[in-house]
Amino acid sequence: MECRYGPSITVFNRNKKKGWKKKPPLEEIKIMIMDFFKVLSEELDKSLDINIKIENNLKEKLLYFPSKIKSMQVTTIDNMSLIDSKLSSNTFNAICDGTITKELAQQVVDYYQKINSPMAWWIGPNSQKNDTDEVLKSAGLVHDETDVGMFCDLSKIPDSYPMPKTLKIKICKTPQDFIDFGEAASTCFDSPDNINVKKFYKQVGLLNKKDFSNSVSYIGYENDQPIATAFLLLTDVAGIYDITTHPEKRNKGYGSAMFYKVLAEAKERGYKVGVLEASPSGLNIYKRFGFEEICKFNVWSNKGIIKK
Repeated sequence: MECRYGPSITVFNRNKKKGWKKKPPLEEIKIMIMDFFKVLSEELDKSLDINIKIENNLKEKLLYFPSKIKSMQVTTIDNMSLIDSKLSSNTFNAICDGTITKELAQQVVDYYQKINSPMAWWIGPNSQKNDTDEVLKSAGLVHDETDVGMFCDLSKIPDSYPMPKTLKIKICKTPQDFIDFGEAASTCFDSPDNINVKKFYKQVGLLNKKDFSNSVSYIGYENDQPIATAFLLLTDVAGIYDITTHPEKRNKGYGSAMFYKVLAEAKERGYKVGVLEASPSGLNIYKRFGFEEICKFNVWSNKGIIKK
């Protein structure tokens, strides 16, 4: 956090021989202190506000398609939504919510053990407490990864970006578009998750697209082959997800182009703030577009106790 003051604030430097160059008036010191704490309070309020919004946006993303697909099930336990995608994948059987207690953690573990399904529990800044890690460990869950919550001021996104000539980007509208989305995204997953990704988006393609009014799915093609994806979810902030590029098609600027496409879409729709969750290896890519780190997301799974 950086606090800046205008030119009216005098800077005082001490000289060993001459002492203070200028004695600071007591009233001015009081004003400086009050201004400092005012700026500090505003920055903290802003951070807390964005933390809540980024966590809520992620929760909405995890529920977005499973809550619309009839074959999938969303169960509520203590105001927490548990997803059963009917796929053996913690990519889609995921949760992000709740005041975490020993009782709740055990109920979640029992639920996924009963259906014998892998799961992932995203713990955001508003759910993470001093005893959270110990509570989750005691329930048998394992810490898988730590991702970084980031945000940016979308007004600073440039109005244009040099797009690779070999990349064609379109919005997913038809069942085949979503099959292509799953095909491209699946290349970034190991087996058997790659198969589950294809199955998931094939089902998404059968949904009524009128239900997608606050989201946009993009698919990128090279020589008519699906090779890149991006997803935008609009709540009170613009959430950016699923930025993927086929491993053999990287370092061509495709990922950055897809990323810019969703940022530009959000900006055009009047959104002011963009948010995302990034792996540590992807931080620099997003920082180039003006994103800043603001919080952490710890991801826990039941891989240590689920039957294989």
